[in-house]
Amino acid sequence: MEQSGSVNLEQRIIFLNQEVNNLSYNSVELRKKQKVLEIKLEKSTKALDEKLEQFEKILEKETTASVRNDSIQKTLKKSEKALLIVQDELKSLEMKKTDLREE
Repeated sequence: MEQSGSVNLEQRIIFLNQEVNNLSYNSVELRKKQKVLEIKLEKSTKALDEKLEQFEKILEKETTASVRNDSIQKTLKKSEKALLIVQDELKSLEMKKTDLREE
């Protein structure tokens, strides 16, 4: 009986050693996978940062263009108003000229 207990104990020790080896192997494999995932994450983050930078540059250009366009529109409206004033003045002067000729 004592020998049977000793055999069971040895088998249990062998089994536990195998489990420790399996867990150790799994741990190494998981570290490898973790490293691969960390590298992929780093690459993805870098790519996203680059895309964000490109987007920010495009947005800045678009904003500048939009501001420039707004400025041009305001200048155009001012020019149109000035043109109307000049046209009104011209008509007024032409009428005065006509009036002076008639006198």
